[in-house]
Amino acid sequence: MPFKYFGKINYTPYTKVSKFADELQKGKLVGSKCKNCGTVIHSAPTGFEDMTPYTLGLVDLDGGGRLLSWFENTKDKDIKIGMKVKVVPKIFEEIEEIKLYYALEKK
Repeated sequence: MPFKYFGKINYTPYTKVSKFADELQKGKLVGSKCKNCGTVIHSAPTGFEDMTPYTLGLVDLDGGGRLLSWFENTKDKDIKIGMKVKVVPKIFEEIEEIKLYYALEKK
């Protein structure tokens, strides 16, 4: 049975991504780390293949809470834990499911 999150459809229900999406629906954030590259995702889950490679970041927001997003316009070698980033709103004009998303960029 496929699931649809983030404006994408995934037809592989028993992947680590389905566990992530199920936990996200419960308000919990879980993740994994590549043993080889640490941060860069080269083999994306079904529905996200067109976005690879990408690097995710978890941001502690100034007003409280956290935001999970991918980096844009930042080289992987420049990404460090604890670095200052800015959250940049982006708009997908060409798809209906999701109009707005956020990307992270180095300050």
